[in-house]
Parts: sequence; C-alpha cells; structure tokens
Amino acid sequence: MSTGLAKEDMRINWAKPTQNVVNLVRGLSPYPTAWTTLTDAKGNELTAKIFRVSEAKDGYSLTPGALLVIDGKRLFIGTGDGYVEVFELQLCGKKRMTTDALLRGFHLDANVPCK
Repeated sequence: MSTGLAKEDMRINWAKPTQNVVNLVRGLSPYPTAWTTLTDAKGNELTAKIFRVSEAKDGYSLTPGALLVIDGKRLFIGTGDGYVEVFELQLCGKKRMTTDALLRGFHLDANVPCK
C-alpha cells in the first residue's frame, strides 16, 4: 500500500512550530507513522515511530529536538516554539508502547537531541 509520501516527509522536523509537529504525528498515526531518531545511553542512534503527542505547557524551556525525561516516566521534546509530550512510541524492532513503559527499560541520552 503506497501513501504517496517519501520517508523523509514523515520525519519529524523538531524546528517546526509545536502545532505542526502535533498535526504531523496525528495525521500519520497509526500508519504510515511520523518518526525521529533517539540516542540511547550507550550512544546508539535508534529510529522511533511516534504515535501520540500533545502540546505541553509545564513551563520548561527546550531547544528544538532537546529531550527532557521527568521522573523516568514522562518524555518531552523541544520544538521550534515550545515542546511536546510524547505518550506513545515504538523503537525499531520493538513493540508499540507507552512512554512510561519504554522508559522503565530503556535509557535515553538526554544530552543528544532528536534528529
């Protein structure tokens, strides 16, 4: 089944405004799915499909693509004019899961921005 979109069209550009990021993720979920890259604590770059996000308003200041993990349960990613909270994602080769479940067994390198 062809979507008419190239893989790069589905890649999240974190420099875009928050609403554009939210709309891209919502529009491509569940298929063909927006994606980005994350880096684990060992420095491995991994592709991640992003299924559900929302605009966040917790008062943090993040640069585009910057990661913030709160209490090992919540994941925020900076956008061009704010940030989003990621609720559901899937690492390459893994099953789709909530951010809370993923962060219980997977450690992100918050010093490396998403691409």
